[in-house]
Amino acid sequence: MLGPIIGGIIAATVGGIIAVIAIRTNRAIARLRATLDTIERTESQDHYKKIASTFRDVRRNNSLERVLHPKTDEDREIRTDVLFFLNHYELISVGFRSGVLDKTFYAEYMRGAVLRNWKTANPLIDAMRTENALQNPTPAKIYEHFEALATEWEWEIRHEEYCRKQGCTEAQIKKSIAYFRDHPKRPRPRR
Repeated sequence: MLGPIIGGIIAATVGGIIAVIAIRTNRAIARLRATLDTIERTESQDHYKKIASTFRDVRRNNSLERVLHPKTDEDREIRTDVLFFLNHYELISVGFRSGVLDKTFYAEYMRGAVLRNWKTANPLIDAMRTENALQNPTPAKIYEHFEALATEWEWEIRHEEYCRKQGCTEAQIKKSIAYFRDHPKRPRPRR
């Protein structure tokens, strides 16, 4: 009499464990697929190519002032493109925070570009945060997720360089970075 009950409990437990593993695996696959789709779309769409090109031109020509204080229709179009470009990074950053996108996969491909673009945009964003209070009801929060991501990845790059200088293997470095990504509230060593 007790045998079928124990067998049922064991079967239900094993079934539950398998279901949980399947759900986690499917979520991870969905995150990777969404991340890859996002990368592919931004690399192939004409709209994104245009706004990325505009941002590169602004960076090369050091014309952030035209973006911050547009005087002509062309300046306003450039400003719109640059803001769309920055909005893309803010959206990506929010996707990481909400778990919709896979941060590790994206970082392998785009971490350096994200950090470079943040450093270029930082003076513009700082100016927008202080000068555009009337146009933006929460100016201090403009691109806050993009900033947090860039700050995190800047630390990761410094940490990797430090670890390499200490003679760590690539596997040890990846494990260390994965640990800090999995534990975002843990204090980071100063690098």
